[in-house]
Amino acid sequence: MQKYTSFKVHMTEDIRQMIPIQRGILSLTRSTLNCSLRRGLSVFNYKSPCMQEMQCMIMTSPNTVLMGGHQTKVLQLDIEGMREIRQVDVPEPGCAIFRSSNKYICAGDTSGKVRLYDPATLRAEHVLDAHNGTLSDFDLQGNLLVTCGFSARQNQMTVDRFLMVYDMRVMRAMAPIQIIMDPMFLRFVHIYSNKLMIVSQAGQFQIIDTNSLAPTPLSMQPVNTHGSFITSFDISETCHVLAFGDSGGYLHEFASGEHPVFNTFPQPTEFADTTEQLQYMHINDEMTPYSVIPMCYPENGKMLSDWPDHLAQNVYR
Repeated sequence: MQKYTSFKVHMTEDIRQMIPIQRGILSLTRSTLNCSLRRGLSVFNYKSPCMQEMQCMIMTSPNTVLMGGHQTKVLQLDIEGMREIRQVDVPEPGCAIFRSSNKYICAGDTSGKVRLYDPATLRAEHVLDAHNGTLSDFDLQGNLLVTCGFSARQNQMTVDRFLMVYDMRVMRAMAPIQIIMDPMFLRFVHIYSNKLMIVSQAGQFQIIDTNSLAPTPLSMQPVNTHGSFITSFDISETCHVLAFGDSGGYLHEFASGEHPVFNTFPQPTEFADTTEQLQYMHINDEMTPYSVIPMCYPENGKMLSDWPDHLAQNVYR
């Protein structure tokens, strides 16, 4: 858990979303898509006149990425050939969150709606009106789609303590799930068929059973943020690690053991070549011979110290 690399993606714009891929890290800013090696070297920067207020992206295949934002244009890009495959018009207010299932690409927006698109044509097939305020997060697993968000009451936005649940087979709302905290983020724990992780901005998280008809238990786990707000949350691919980011710049990790595995198929981390540490020799040391330092002689040519005799004089120390 030491810092590996640190590099700047854009000089002025903040990073809206990151996706790790085989060749590096995709980083989306307001107007640019950047790909960098994990060591920090830039692979490409892509800009388009249609990229005005980007917010989210999702990989639709190993070589194509779909990008959207608070705008009416969605772009699909081939990151191998660096060409736009298509541009699709979407209704206001655009897209804020992308998720995918076996049948649909789901896009949530700031008006509280989730639109389901055909992956082949990117044509809207269904619209789910989840919250009358705005949407904060949603996730799906199998035939269930669960959302959390805000409701507009007396001209104010209040956190909705009901999680909206939809059956994607019939596109109908099921009984909502009432919880005792203010949900801001949610993720399905995909190694289980019915476990859902709920996270509040104040720093609590809870696991609930989406199939249980019993009331949600009161057990909550705290995240010690020292007064900061939770701003991001995710679960590792193996479900061994929970990661919470807060507004104070800290990353909080909860693991299932002392040596958790983050990736299902981990690969060796690429490090810089290590340099051999030579024996220290003081500049005024008259006893240690120079021969303690190994000498590498060139195969061709002469060394820089091989001066001609008429310009050099041998002097013993």
